[in-house]
Amino acid sequence: MRARYGARVSATDPITARSNLVVIGYVLVFASAAFAAFNVVFARLIIDTGVEPLQLSATRIYGGGLILLVFLIPVLGRIRRSHLLPIAAFAVIGLVLGQGTAFIAFQDSDVAIVLVIIFTAPVFVTLYERIHLGATLPRYAYAAIVVAIVGVALAVAGGGVSGITLRGLLFAIVSMVAYGVSVILAA
Repeated sequence: MRARYGARVSATDPITARSNLVVIGYVLVFASAAFAAFNVVFARLIIDTGVEPLQLSATRIYGGGLILLVFLIPVLGRIRRSHLLPIAAFAVIGLVLGQGTAFIAFQDSDVAIVLVIIFTAPVFVTLYERIHLGATLPRYAYAAIVVAIVGVALAVAGGGVSGITLRGLLFAIVSMVAYGVSVILAA
């Protein structure tokens, strides 16, 4: 049965339900990308006003923690003790170390170059999964990894290294590693 414009469609219709999930998925990915981009630009503007990067990172983490607490309180009783250490490790490595070092790198260097370095973390997570977990990858995945690494090298050193300082590079690498470790911990 074909639905007419404005007609009600059964919520149990699998085709409609699947297409709704696809639309929701695209909206969430777009929103995530937009918020991430806004976040970095806004953070750099705040850092340029004289706010220390670690203060900004701490403020973001405290604010996010308070918002998360609202959603966490109803399920606190279901969290097992064995989950507390991984959650704490994720918070310290992924949030505190990752954000703090990223913001310090933003202070010293070009934001675009720092982000290119940080967002190579999925490449290293993929390699970790292949080497340590034995995950099998299609051949094109290896080609994509090589292209990504070459792209980062060109972006960082292509026009000279005037857009990034040594300190910025080191903090960006630490942030990238923290991001990768947090992805592995979240899995």
